[in-house]
Amino acid sequence: MKKAMIALEMAVIILAMTACHTIRQEVGSLGNYVQDDVTMQQELSGPTRQNDCLSGSASFYTESEAVNFSLSVTAKNTVSVTLSETEDADGCEIEYTARNKEASPVPTLRLETNEKTTVFSDLIPNEIYSFRVRVYQIIQNEKVYSKWSHVKRITNTMNQKQIIDGATYFGDVLITNKTYALPEDYGTGLKMEVVNAFREMASDAAKDGITLWIVSGYRSYEMQVVTYQYNVNQSGREKADRVSARPGHSEHQTGLSLDINSTLDSFAGTPEAIWLEKHCVQYGFIIRYPKEKESVTGYQYEPWHIRYLGKEKAAEIACTGLTLEEYFGITSRYNED
Repeated sequence: MKKAMIALEMAVIILAMTACHTIRQEVGSLGNYVQDDVTMQQELSGPTRQNDCLSGSASFYTESEAVNFSLSVTAKNTVSVTLSETEDADGCEIEYTARNKEASPVPTLRLETNEKTTVFSDLIPNEIYSFRVRVYQIIQNEKVYSKWSHVKRITNTMNQKQIIDGATYFGDVLITNKTYALPEDYGTGLKMEVVNAFREMASDAAKDGITLWIVSGYRSYEMQVVTYQYNVNQSGREKADRVSARPGHSEHQTGLSLDINSTLDSFAGTPEAIWLEKHCVQYGFIIRYPKEKESVTGYQYEPWHIRYLGKEKAAEIACTGLTLEEYFGITSRYNED
């Protein structure tokens, strides 16, 4: 009987050990399954705070589609990359490369910055550039990155020169100065968009007690012959060239420029001149020949001469503080100069 009891106890112990081993196997299998699931989740979605203490907050982690940025050609051979707002980001990395027309190896360059807008200059004219960005957060002295954004591409065509109907364009901007002339038969009058923009500006100026009017708008090639010769007769050719364009080189022939209120030096510093310089960009105009830029534009300071570019382009150029010549990297000199 005693032997039977011992045998029974041994059987129970063996059964218990077997069951315990089976339970451990099942728990072990479940643990492996959970780990595999976490690994798969990380591969699909990236690290999360629960799985990686360096991952940062949920508001920081961002899917590819959420890292957004814009590209714009802002000056000669210059592209600006502007990052959209990303909560909790401490900085970003920008990768960029050019499509090489000769198909030789082109390295992908990477720049780290904590600025919202980054400017890339000295780019290759007419080349296609590819950009992508990712943001990062610094946690425990380590950088934790988001996924890379989708790639965006832009063609550096700001300085691309085009001749359309005998007129010279850089990008979509018509350029007329001492270097670039217009055909004799170009132009028929002020562009309607210029007229409408001036009317809006003059109306708003009146609300501020400022009266604006046009003293000179469109001038044909033939009229410029008379205007220029008058200045030569009055002051001589050298001085005339500082204040008046030779025929074919006048912006007034484009139908996009206006002289406001007066063409006398005494206009400078008047309430009207101050208001015009401060506000004209809001209506799509720029002061075409600003102070201390005669060596660049070819003309002395003319606070009355405004050039229409459209609201978006005028604002873009005004923000740079550059003249059209500086913005496009071009000259304004007659051939014999």
